[in-house]
Amino acid sequence: MQKRIFYFIIFITIFLSLSLSSLLQAQIIFKELLQYKLPVNSTDIFGISQTRRIINLNGDWTVRTVGSNSKPVNVSVPSEFDSNGRLIFEKSFTLNYDDINNHTLILHFLGINYSAEFSVNNNIIYRHIGGTFPFSFELQKDILKIGDDNTLLVKLSHNLSESTIPLKQRIYFPKNLGGIFRDVFISILPTTYLDDINFTSVLDFKRNTALLKFSSKFIFNYFQNDYDTLSNENNYSIKINLKSSDGRQNIDLPIKSFEIGQNISTVINNTYKISNPIIWSTNKPIFYSATIQLLNDKEIIDEVKQKVILLSIKSGGIGLEVNNRQFQIKGVTYLTSFNDRGEMASYKEMEDDIKIIKRTGFNSVRFSKSVPHPYFMELCRKYGLLAFIEIPLNYIPPHFASDINYSSNIEIYLKKYLMKYKKYNVVAAQMSRGKSERTIAVSLGSLCNTLGRFAMDICLYMSQNFDFI
Repeated sequence: MQKRIFYFIIFITIFLSLSLSSLLQAQIIFKELLQYKLPVNSTDIFGISQTRRIINLNGDWTVRTVGSNSKPVNVSVPSEFDSNGRLIFEKSFTLNYDDINNHTLILHFLGINYSAEFSVNNNIIYRHIGGTFPFSFELQKDILKIGDDNTLLVKLSHNLSESTIPLKQRIYFPKNLGGIFRDVFISILPTTYLDDINFTSVLDFKRNTALLKFSSKFIFNYFQNDYDTLSNENNYSIKINLKSSDGRQNIDLPIKSFEIGQNISTVINNTYKISNPIIWSTNKPIFYSATIQLLNDKEIIDEVKQKVILLSIKSGGIGLEVNNRQFQIKGVTYLTSFNDRGEMASYKEMEDDIKIIKRTGFNSVRFSKSVPHPYFMELCRKYGLLAFIEIPLNYIPPHFASDINYSSNIEIYLKKYLMKYKKYNVVAAQMSRGKSERTIAVSLGSLCNTLGRFAMDICLYMSQNFDFI
């Protein structure tokens, strides 16, 4: 009798566990963008050129809960779900021989929430510690299949706590939803290519000239024999063409050669002098479309297209100086929240909001309490708005101020955040709020060398009295 009761209890326990698992699966409701299309013709984020293309991984994915034996369900990416938990997203893609053997493959996620582990063909290749900022990583050739399905698994966790950014307890914050809620794509680049391209400018208003500073990494994925050949044929150079968006200027900058180093990457730094430069302003947001070519003799090895603006932002005695003039901020605080979809939106929806802000008479926009989509930075550049971005924290519990682990997490978060947004010159300030200043100040102390690279682009906005440092 006791045995029967014992087995009956075990049966009921297993049955309830399975039922609960299925119930949890059924309760996860995804919110999708209907008829969503990748805005490849509206943005230069995808970097499409004569040497570069992309594979769009948006669209149909399957998803299941971690540890569940239930059948996966189909979802569309980008999408979001309103619950905590751990889910496994799956997507298959195919590559041909040329893609794998003659190119470099970079997988991009423009935003997930919150943390995730990534694997391809059952090989763990990357871990994202958390945060909704964009990130990317290289796909290793030796784990990829030629002409067959390659399986990408994203083991995503959406569990905010008192040690995440943002915190679980968020006062007056927009709704926080989990998921892969921004675009996913693979960049197919040449084996030898340019990476981490950045432009900064120093304007001389008296002489009406500009010094345009170009920096990049020259990347060569090589075997030793290939490197020996590369060393013997060191005829590499950079060619840059600038076309102003108003059609007034078409400038071919001087071709400059460079020496390759002994490592897989070489840092390139060039400076160019431009006479009668067209300067970007909030009243006349004229930018340059730059075509950057990596040449070996006269052969084009790689080509990158990127928007460039000439702009001077300084901290003045009583405020902000923009293009050598006192700048009166006419700003609006913008919360990235699209009804029940949270931060998830189409390019057109973002553009419509930016147009409204500009038509209303504002010259600045503060993206508050969230990490803004990179599309917003491009739209601010296009329509003439200075962008103020911030770390999505409204406070930090006092005991975390001296927590080494939490300070370390903020340091890592800041590094990755700044690296992804440093190329957008319209970013006037990186901001934090209230009691978070102390912890972030401690973390920034160990970031001085890194932040030095961004000093021409980004002011760090730290305090409530609107001073800039």
